[in-house]
Amino acid sequence: MTKSWLSRTLLSYIPLFFFVTSFLFFIFIFTLNEQNQKETARANHFLAEQAVRMVDHSLKSIDQKVTVEMLRNDNVLQYYEFGQENNLYTDVKVLRILQDWMIANPLIDSIYLVRYSDETVLTGSTTYPLQTFADKEYVGSMKDTPNSRWSNVRLYRESGWEKPKSVVTLSRAVSIFSKDKGMLVLNVRTDSLRTYLSEMYNPQVSYLDFFDGAGQNVLFPEEEQAGTNERMRQLSQIHSDYTGWEAKSGMIQTGFVSFILSVYNVWFTVGIIVMIGAVGWMIYVTRKNYQPIKSIVEQIQQRASGQAADSKNGTRPNNEFKLIESTINTMFHQFNQYELQFEQDLHIKRNFFMFELLEGTRYIGMEQWKEEAAKYNLPEHFGNQLVLMIEIDNYDKFSKDYNQRDQGLLKLALDMALKENFEMGGFRVVTLWNASNQLTVMLGDDFEISDSCGNLDSALHKIRDWIGEYLKFTVTFGIGEWVAEPSALRDSYRKAGDALQFKSIYGENSFIKYDKSLQLQGNVYEYLHTLKSIADALASSKEQWKEELAALFERIRTEKMSKSDIIRLISQLTLQLDRSLSGLSADIQKIWKTDTVRSLHAAVQSFESLAELEDIYIKSLAEFDRQAEALRESRNHHMLMNEVKLFIDKNFMDANLSLETLSDRFGLNGKYVSKLFKEQFGMKFVDYLIHLRIEQAKRMLTETDEPIQTIALQLGYSSPISFSRTFKKSSGLSPGDYRKETR
Repeated sequence: MTKSWLSRTLLSYIPLFFFVTSFLFFIFIFTLNEQNQKETARANHFLAEQAVRMVDHSLKSIDQKVTVEMLRNDNVLQYYEFGQENNLYTDVKVLRILQDWMIANPLIDSIYLVRYSDETVLTGSTTYPLQTFADKEYVGSMKDTPNSRWSNVRLYRESGWEKPKSVVTLSRAVSIFSKDKGMLVLNVRTDSLRTYLSEMYNPQVSYLDFFDGAGQNVLFPEEEQAGTNERMRQLSQIHSDYTGWEAKSGMIQTGFVSFILSVYNVWFTVGIIVMIGAVGWMIYVTRKNYQPIKSIVEQIQQRASGQAADSKNGTRPNNEFKLIESTINTMFHQFNQYELQFEQDLHIKRNFFMFELLEGTRYIGMEQWKEEAAKYNLPEHFGNQLVLMIEIDNYDKFSKDYNQRDQGLLKLALDMALKENFEMGGFRVVTLWNASNQLTVMLGDDFEISDSCGNLDSALHKIRDWIGEYLKFTVTFGIGEWVAEPSALRDSYRKAGDALQFKSIYGENSFIKYDKSLQLQGNVYEYLHTLKSIADALASSKEQWKEELAALFERIRTEKMSKSDIIRLISQLTLQLDRSLSGLSADIQKIWKTDTVRSLHAAVQSFESLAELEDIYIKSLAEFDRQAEALRESRNHHMLMNEVKLFIDKNFMDANLSLETLSDRFGLNGKYVSKLFKEQFGMKFVDYLIHLRIEQAKRMLTETDEPIQTIALQLGYSSPISFSRTFKKSSGLSPGDYRKETR
C-alpha cells in the first residue's frame, strides 16, 4: 500500500507541478518585456496628454484673462487714450494692474505695454522710449500681426545690462480690433514651465520635452540634454492645437529593469535549476510526510478489522484515503449527533434555570450566578439587569393569519431582531419564550442606571420601528426595573408582567414602564352602585345608561386599572345586567341571553385595549336596547305603560301614590298594572318608586341642608326611620353618612 500511495502521489503532483511551473515561468519571461513596454508606452502617452492639457490650460487662461482685462479695464484703456501727455497717476495705476496680473498667475514673468502715439513702453518697473527698449525688435516684428499665438522660444531682457532669459511670448493689440493704439506683450519663462511640469514625472526614469514651431526645446536648453539622447527612448508624441508645440515623452534606459531584461539567458538557466530542485524537494517531503498517514491507516485497519465493507471476501480496501474518509465521516456523524443532543439538553436546562430564576423558586446569589452562567453560556458578569416582557398584540388574529411554520419563523425573526438591536446598543441579551405570545428578555450592561435608561429607550424605539417596517404585527413592551442582584430578577420580571396588565389602558404597540402608580387594585365593590344604576337604567329603557357606562369607562382610564381588574369589573357589570333584566318579558330575555350576553363575554375574554372593549360593549347594549324597545312598542299596552311611568315620574313624592291610585287613574286592576309595568320596564312598581325617591333623596342630601326628617316627609315617607332603613338598604350608607361622604 505504501508503494502504491507514494507512486500515485508522485505521478499526480510532479506533472502538475512541472506544467504549472514551466507555463508560468515561460509566460513570465516572454510577456514581461512586452507588457512592460505597453504599460510604459501607455503611461507616457497619458503623461504627454496631461502635460499638454496643463500647459494649454495655463497659457489659455493667461490669454483669456489678459484679453478680458484689456476689453473692460478702464485704466488700461485710459493709458492708451492720453497720447503723449505725461500722466504719472495713470501710469502708476496701470503698473499696479500689471503687478496684480503677475501675482495672480505665477507663470507670468513680465508684462509691458507699448503705446504707438508717443512710442513709449511701460514695463512692470518703469517707462522706456521704444527706441531704447531692449525688446524693440520683437515689438517691431509683431506690429503688423500682434494678435498671433504664443511665440517660439526666444531670449528676452528688459534693459541692455540684464542677462537674457528664455521665454515664450504672447502679444495682443490695443484695441484688439483696430490695432492702432498699441500693444500688450506678456512673457512666460521656460524654466517656470519646466518647474510647473516637473512634479508630473521622475526625471531619473522618464523624460518630457516640448518643442516649438522652430523645433526648439521649450523646457530645456540644448546644453542641458547633451549626451543623454542616446539613452532616451521616445514612446509618445502629442501635438497642441493651441500653441502649435509638440510634446514628446519616453523612457531613460537605465536602472534595474534594463538590467533584468538584458540577462534573459541567466534567468532561464536559474529557472531550470530551481524547477529541478523543487521536484527533488517534493519527493523528499512526500516520503517524509507519508509516515504519519501510514501509521493512521494501520491503526484504523486494526480497529476496524472484520467490519469493512469487503470483509466478507477477506480483502481490504486498496485505497487508504477511502478508508480514512469513511472513518472520519462516521466520527463526524456521531459527533454531530452528540453535539446536537448536547445543545438540546443545554437549551432545555438553560430555559429551566431562567424559569427558576425569574419565578423566584430558586435562590441565586452572585457566586451561583457565575457558576450557572459559565455552564449555560450566559454572561458571567451580572452588572445591572432588567427584564422586559414583550407580548404579540392581537394574538388570536396572528394565529389565524399564519400557520404554525410561519408563526415560528416570525417569532424567530422577532427574537433575532431583538438580540441584534440590543447588542448594537451595548446590552447583553438573553431571551426566553415563556408563553406562545410572550417573549421575556433579560438585558444587562455595565453603565450607570441613568445611562442605561437612555440607551434602553433608544434601542426600544429602533426595535419598534424595525418591527413596524418588516413584520406585519405589533408588540407591546412591559418594562421592569433595573436590579443589581440575580435574586432581584424575579421582582423585575413580576413588575414587567404587571406593567403588561395595563396594555388595555395604554394601548397596543406601546412601551409600559412599571411605576408605583400602576397598582393592581382587585376591588370592584366600590363600583357596585354604579353597576346597578347602569343595569336598572337599561332595564327601564332610560337613555341615561349610555352616559353612565361612558363615565364608567372614563373612570377606568383615569384610575389606570389593570386588565385583570377590568375583566373582573366588566364581568360583574354583565352579571348585574343579567339580574336586572331577568324580570323582563321572555322575548326580551331571549334576545339578551342568545345574542347580547355571548358578545359581551367574548369581548371580555379577547379585548386588547380598553377602547376596543368599550366600543363592543356599548354597541352590543345599544343593539339590545333597540330590539327590546321594538318589542315593547309592538305590544298594545306599551303606550299605556309609558303613561303610567310618566305619571309615577311626576308624582313619586306623593305619600298617597300606590297601586290603588294607579288603578283608579287608569281604570285597570292594580295587580295587572304591576305585572304589565314589570314586563315593560324590568322592575316592580314598588321597586321603581323606591328607586325614584332614593335618587331624589341623594340629590337633596348633596345639594341642600334640609334635615333628614324633612327630606323623608317631602319624599312621601311617614317615618324618618322607615326612610333611613330604605335608603341604607339601597345605597349601603345611612342618609347622614352619605351626606358626609358626598360633601
